[in-house]
Amino acid sequence: MSETMTTRGCPCQRSTRTGPWIVSTAHRSQVLVGFDLVWVPHGLRHARQIGSTTTACGQPAHLWRNFHEMAFVPGAAQTCRACAERVLASRSEHRDRRPSGVLS
Repeated sequence: MSETMTTRGCPCQRSTRTGPWIVSTAHRSQVLVGFDLVWVPHGLRHARQIGSTTTACGQPAHLWRNFHEMAFVPGAAQTCRACAERVLASRSEHRDRRPSGVLS
């Protein structure tokens, strides 16, 4: 199994997190974690698919910061409501298309 696939092996879940949506923001800031400075999202968090130039809600995000290690979590603090709705809709569409007998 490829490292980019989830442990359940569904080929459409090409992320080590919960799905193909990652956090993307127009701004970022640095925080001290232990002895390291780490970049973190700053402001409203949008959902974006790797390789896309727009967010799930349709915002152009060509120069936005992507946080590949962060899965987009609908309903979490400071998330875009429109992105959350689109991500939840895409997950339910995925469930509806899954062949019978495949576990989620």
